[in-house]
Amino acid sequence: GRGVTCRVGTALAGPLDATVIGRVSRLAPAPPRPRLKLDIYGWSLMYQPPGMRGRAIVDADDRFPELPAVFELPLELLDRAEFLEARGFRTRPLVIQTTPDDFDRGTDGRPQNRFFPEAEFRPPANLDRLL
Repeated sequence: GRGVTCRVGTALAGPLDATVIGRVSRLAPAPPRPRLKLDIYGWSLMYQPPGMRGRAIVDADDRFPELPAVFELPLELLDRAEFLEARGFRTRPLVIQTTPDDFDRGTDGRPQNRFFPEAEFRPPANLDRLL
């Protein structure tokens, strides 16, 4: 117990992932991965302040401590990343996906998201085969 909440997130490629060969940038080829139907809450930003190594920070959501803070629009995420990177922070965009633990059974027996009961989400994917 260090007061840290863990959550599954999917890291996205960022500018620092590109390798420069001459004047052409190329992303390293991604290994094949299983296809999962996922639904997401939005995009989050993992960041590393200057001088920090081996750890990174993801801000918590103001309303739900179990969730990281998310941006609903990708341009908001890019704006925040640009702001932090201009100040020497390293950043990594994340997609925050729903998990089976986020759902309870509604009165009609259908899964209902416990954070956003009014929202419609696809049934959550079981992530056990990824772990």
